[in-house]
Amino acid sequence: NLKAIVARGKEYRCIPVNREKFERTLKKAKAHIQRNVFTRGYKFFGTNMNTRFGIDSGYSPVRNFRDRYSPQTEAITGEVMAEKYQTRHSTCRYCSVLCGHKGLYPDGKMRQIPEYETTGLFGSNIENYDTDKIAVWNDIMNDLGMDTISAGGTMAWAMEAGEKGLRKTELSFANHDNIARILEDIAYRRGEGAELADGSKRLSEQYGGREFAIHTKGLEIAAYDPRACWGHGLSYAVHNKGGCHLGSYLVSLEVLLGFMPSQTTLGKASWVVFCEDLFAGINSLQSCLFTAFAVMTEPVIPKYLPKAVLNVATIMTPRMSQMMMNWSVYSDFFSAITGIPMNQWQFKKAGERITKLERYMNVQMGQQPFEDTLPDRFTKEAVTKYPVDSVVPIERMVKKYYRIRKYDPKTAGPTVENLKRLGISV
Repeated sequence: NLKAIVARGKEYRCIPVNREKFERTLKKAKAHIQRNVFTRGYKFFGTNMNTRFGIDSGYSPVRNFRDRYSPQTEAITGEVMAEKYQTRHSTCRYCSVLCGHKGLYPDGKMRQIPEYETTGLFGSNIENYDTDKIAVWNDIMNDLGMDTISAGGTMAWAMEAGEKGLRKTELSFANHDNIARILEDIAYRRGEGAELADGSKRLSEQYGGREFAIHTKGLEIAAYDPRACWGHGLSYAVHNKGGCHLGSYLVSLEVLLGFMPSQTTLGKASWVVFCEDLFAGINSLQSCLFTAFAVMTEPVIPKYLPKAVLNVATIMTPRMSQMMMNWSVYSDFFSAITGIPMNQWQFKKAGERITKLERYMNVQMGQQPFEDTLPDRFTKEAVTKYPVDSVVPIERMVKKYYRIRKYDPKTAGPTVENLKRLGISV
């Protein structure tokens, strides 16, 4: 089994074929990033700025996503951490977003401020509101090379399974003193950690509790409750690698930027398809996805439509709204660096090719249509405490997604003709 990839050699410099075009495009991209409310907030509070949005909109994960709000979540916001730890930037010097921060903790150590996903899943999702502990656990997981989303999601499942008497566990929503040790036990497969290392999917198949195992296709989902952002929930359900929040990150349009109503099925499949393809291209370009929110969406507001009108247009005429957007920065970067001509629609098509090839390979390896769904917690359990109660009508959105993608509903994959159109021979 492949354990690691090691690279050895001298540094190299990437010299654009068209330096003038590269510098011009860079200047344009930076201007968008510097004036965008989303990326500007990350500069001051990091991704923990998202905690405030979660409190206000109801996407915060609380008690293994059983609830969507806790007043104690106010103690773990980005604003609180910035003041408490006197945070400063920890990103590389040339970063244009500057979302990474470090701070001085009570033990006298400078620590990296955990990202929002870590804060959410090791904070409110396990009923812990001690930011000092979250930072210590974050350091442990970083040192071990452990994903904080899957670790947090699996521990929350184990806590609830223990409450329900499905499985004996040392973990509890009421006591977090043993989490640091259990994280190391997971890494070295010791004691209870040996089972927890398998993740919530396999554990729930063995002990029961599938309805509250918060994963899709075996990948634990990030700290956004899809009952508050249905399009983001669709993205969790259909993404090729499972519950990845960056597959299309529709929560940015639904909640963080407020460009579309969040609890409606209208237009959501079209936007998930659009963002999946675009983000696949951006990831291949090796550009930070945070830049996309500024570059792709910021020009729409001042140049075309007031936000109130945009709220209607994005769901009623999604294709038209997408055509108004301008992501040519990325195709221009590609052309400037390589010398290969490419416009923004060709760039998006390259992303579509990636997405559909991934899906084709998954289907060949045994992926089934029933896996494109969400846990029962989100599709059958409404949170009655929250002002806006809802469950996610996932089946309706998945069917629409298949139609737009031109996937065969029997296999949930692209047809041979569909692949040929993209230049893929199978």
